[in-house]
Amino acid sequence: MSPGAGFASIADACAREPSVCDSDSIRPTAPLPSYLTEPLRLPRVPAGQPCPVTRGVQVSQPPDIRGVYQGTGPVRAKVSGYQPNGPRYALAGIAQLNPGTQDGWRSFKTLWAVSSRYTGPVMIRGTRLDAPGVVYFGEAPTAPELIIPAGETLNDYNGTRTAPGGTYVHGPGCYGYQVNGPGLSETIIVKVVDPAA
Repeated sequence: MSPGAGFASIADACAREPSVCDSDSIRPTAPLPSYLTEPLRLPRVPAGQPCPVTRGVQVSQPPDIRGVYQGTGPVRAKVSGYQPNGPRYALAGIAQLNPGTQDGWRSFKTLWAVSSRYTGPVMIRGTRLDAPGVVYFGEAPTAPELIIPAGETLNDYNGTRTAPGGTYVHGPGCYGYQVNGPGLSETIIVKVVDPAA
């Protein structure tokens, strides 16, 4: 899917992300800025090669959303894999899939957090790196890209904007996220495994 192909505007993105956007702060016709939709530049991982994961770091502030996050920039991902190995695996850059499927998709819970020091809009996209495979986002697999608009979201914590929901894939593998915004381009990579792994 081409960059930005999932949404025509920020309002369109918000319509598919009801747990993220505060609709009162979004201009209905605001188009997607070009800096959000730069081409994906995620690495390819040859079959049999290790997944170059982004190791997790423990984050304690703000207290309401503390935990283990991937990423070192202003936008981080908290991948809460299937228990009981979730926190230990997250530190190692591993996400365990939840049991079962949803319309053929498999998922793991993902909370995106945008630091209060970064005020611009954010687009998050993903793909599988070691084989063909797509990534969708949301409370259900409805969004091919995740947009966190500038301004308040529905889940702000002391100025930290968050986007709760899940990452949806079709199976285990090595997956990459690309995070874009004004002055921001960042890559986060996770190894996704089955619950029994």
